[in-house]
Amino acid sequence: MARSPVLIIVGFGVTVSIAHLAHAEPIGAFGGGAGAYARMRSGFFLGADTGIATLVSSSTDSIARTQSLSSPEYHGWTYGVRIGYEWASGLAIQARVDDLGTHTGDGTEALTLATVGVRYSLPFFVMPFADALVGPAFDSSGTSLGAAIGVGASLLVTRHLGVDLAFRDWMVDLDGGIRHVPTVTVGVQIGFGR
Repeated sequence: MARSPVLIIVGFGVTVSIAHLAHAEPIGAFGGGAGAYARMRSGFFLGADTGIATLVSSSTDSIARTQSLSSPEYHGWTYGVRIGYEWASGLAIQARVDDLGTHTGDGTEALTLATVGVRYSLPFFVMPFADALVGPAFDSSGTSLGAAIGVGASLLVTRHLGVDLAFRDWMVDLDGGIRHVPTVTVGVQIGFGR
């Protein structure tokens, strides 16, 4: 019988904890009180990032390398800039320009993309996000369609400054086939919201 009161107390403690979850604020919230949240303020933002990229080779790439005097670079240093608008809900629209740092075709021009897309982030201390982008890709062989899907996490340093770590898989129509260029980047975002 001595075990029953212990179970009732433990059960009561769990019940109280669950009842308080409805009133919980996101971890890392700014401002305190009922209006606290862990997002940048709604408004325009600018961002820049840099990292590494790898053009995933296929069986046709080995043929292209033996027929070409200058071998394409399949690894590169990537960098990009972005501008956009983020709402309090965590949804953002953005326009990006990214130089993936990988060379294709004859190896004379790096793969560059100009894309537009959406991003959604969740309000936690470290905010996970996902984004989707689409737009033209430019290289020495011309212009083709490019797209990317990405996931990452942001850490707010202040209400107007965030640091991002992201993984994106860029997909580009090159040489008659879809090529994947995975990237890992670190970046900063400056918000201009009120």
